[in-house]
Amino acid sequence: MDGGGGRGTSGGSGGAAGATGAGGTGAATGSGGQTSMGGASGIGSGGSAGSTGTGGTEAGGRIGTGGSAAGGRGGAGAAGGAGGTGARGGGPGGQASGGAGGSSAGGAGGGGASIADQEGLITSGLRHTCLVRNGSIYCWGGNDYGQLGITGMSMALTPQPVPGISDAISVAAGNVHTCAIRKNRQVLCWGGGGDGDPRLGRGPTATTGVGAIPNFSADIVSAGFVSTCAISGSTLTCWGMNDYGVLGINMTGPRDTPTPVVNLTNVVSVSVGTTGHACAVVSSDRRAYCWGRDAFGALGDATTMDSSVPVPVQNLSGAVKVAAGSYSTCALLLTGQVSCWGDNSAGELGDGTTMPRLDPSTPDISQVASVRAGSGHWCVVQKTGHVACWGQNGAHQTGSSAGDNVPAPFVVPAISDAVAVSPGSLFTCVLHRDGSASCWGTKNDVGQLGNGTMAPSTDPTPVLLP
Repeated sequence: MDGGGGRGTSGGSGGAAGATGAGGTGAATGSGGQTSMGGASGIGSGGSAGSTGTGGTEAGGRIGTGGSAAGGRGGAGAAGGAGGTGARGGGPGGQASGGAGGSSAGGAGGGGASIADQEGLITSGLRHTCLVRNGSIYCWGGNDYGQLGITGMSMALTPQPVPGISDAISVAAGNVHTCAIRKNRQVLCWGGGGDGDPRLGRGPTATTGVGAIPNFSADIVSAGFVSTCAISGSTLTCWGMNDYGVLGINMTGPRDTPTPVVNLTNVVSVSVGTTGHACAVVSSDRRAYCWGRDAFGALGDATTMDSSVPVPVQNLSGAVKVAAGSYSTCALLLTGQVSCWGDNSAGELGDGTTMPRLDPSTPDISQVASVRAGSGHWCVVQKTGHVACWGQNGAHQTGSSAGDNVPAPFVVPAISDAVAVSPGSLFTCVLHRDGSASCWGTKNDVGQLGNGTMAPSTDPTPVLLP
């Protein structure tokens, strides 16, 4: 249910390493690389650190999601270069006092880091969450399908390390499976519905344990309901079960290895939803395209007809990233605003109403750096570090106590240092600038909040990270 991504718009890349590190001023100026979002998750290669180098949408290049990317490729800045020296990973560009992020294996932003989305460092599925820290992946919550990557436990009330992974740069949680990208761009997947599950991408002999997809590498990965998609360069492939045509390959039947999506090139963002649709953004026209299940108009093509091929979202331009939820979809725009379409019965579109929309509508929220989807609620990180959520609220997953539905953005109190937000099914988690995490929601029956208890919490509570 994580995923998403988007490359920076065209513009100059970062200059030579200098005193003030990389980190652009937003998608409107960026070009250093890609930004990646939601459901979801990817990684990216941004520009080098420069005296005032421009990056993706805020960090020094392609920012992680999704779903969905671990920071941008931090150039090896001088006094305050962008995060890390590795090919990919790291955090956002630092100030003159210090670079962000750490090594190529990724990590939360360091001291002096500017606000930037680091979506790929934290991801939530239906009942589990995973987080990248110093190249290791820690997961907590439900493990009934092996989605935590560990054995011998049906749940984990506190974060547990996924064995054998020390160089991860991003992680993406589907409903009941999880995928990650390593520093060398190798894609790992685990969990799912049993051995041979096609959403793992490893063929008919795949086991539910952690394993690499053979002969395949990617920059962004997004995991969803019954499928997974990834961007390699600018090529989009998907695999898994093919309910409603969610693989976008114009054919029926599952695919247990990565298969190209038809009619799309120059893809810079992808997000797989939680009930059977997926969406992408292409750089050539900055438009969004969706395919799969079109219940309530989630594909945005002004119909409610399923499609096994990508169809353009109507009346939408300037898209940077996209986030597919359950029966609705949102896109981050170059303006720093968000547009949403589809089901709105619980206020999922954030426009203050509960009327479904076949055309995009715009929530009253600005300066958005990241948008991500849970099962029925949405959250954004603003460039100020604040988090706002809307939609279904039966478990207080939006952070509001106003009722079961929150139809307009609600700013979560006491959070002003967020770099990523990760909505799950009935809970929400946030990654803070100092590398800590917190979660909230009254559905904590398998440890979704990662605080060592099964007690509900309507307020953000610290995750007990090692």
